[in-house]
Amino acid sequence: MRLLTFLSAIPLLHSLASAGDIQVVTITTPPGQMKYDRPVIKAQPGSQLKIVFQNNDEMPHNIVFCRPKPDGNDKGMEVAMEAWKLAEKSEAKGWIPDHPRIWAHSGLVAAHQKEELLLSVPKEPGTYPYVCTFPGHA
Repeated sequence: MRLLTFLSAIPLLHSLASAGDIQVVTITTPPGQMKYDRPVIKAQPGSQLKIVFQNNDEMPHNIVFCRPKPDGNDKGMEVAMEAWKLAEKSEAKGWIPDHPRIWAHSGLVAAHQKEELLLSVPKEPGTYPYVCTFPGHA
């Protein structure tokens, strides 16, 4: 498992789409690589963002968008570790824990399936990590 290649971030920049525009971003999981194909997504704070999450892998994956920790060192691992503690509740919750840092997420997307999400990007500029919380994937 390659931890750092699986974690990604969303730098929120003021210079992109104008208010009212919906930016569409496709993110895929390359087969057998345990990572997302997009290490960075740029979006304007407070804008609408449509994520097309395409799972091209043979395993299920999700995508969980997290608020940053104040020290900036976590990259979403704290949230992933909470998902692994769900035990018998894990399947029903799609490996998504009840955690205050989560601001958006997909469901658990089966192999060769996709899910589309319409997100309201946080208004506070910053770097927001995203991570797969399925056990062993983060």
